[in-house]
Amino acid sequence: MSSSYSLLADLAEAEFRGPSYNGKPFLKTLSGLDAGAAASEASFEGYSPWSVALHVGWCTWVVARSLLDEEGRRGLGPWPWPVGEGGFVRLEDEGEASWKATLAGLVAVHEAAMAAIRAAPEAS
Repeated sequence: MSSSYSLLADLAEAEFRGPSYNGKPFLKTLSGLDAGAAASEASFEGYSPWSVALHVGWCTWVVARSLLDEEGRRGLGPWPWPVGEGGFVRLEDEGEASWKATLAGLVAVHEAAMAAIRAAPEAS
């Protein structure tokens, strides 16, 4: 792995699980929310934490998919949520089980992306 990929992987891991350079890590912040708080759009931008989480997850999935070979892409599987404009999603099911599934999906996609980044060959 190149040093630039290593730096990218270390930074992404720190921001996702910690210790973050910018406050609480992303996963810890999201894990502290219940489904109701996660679905709330009472923010300046009008996005819910849930929609931001899915947007970040989708972008991470795109990165992982672009770095993986065909076998790795089959293992990654399709993105499990419908993607709207700009990669933002509005879920119909905003229940607690769906929120927990979202968090588990984010962890799985993050781990796949980290493995793909760490396995990426040096650029020539």
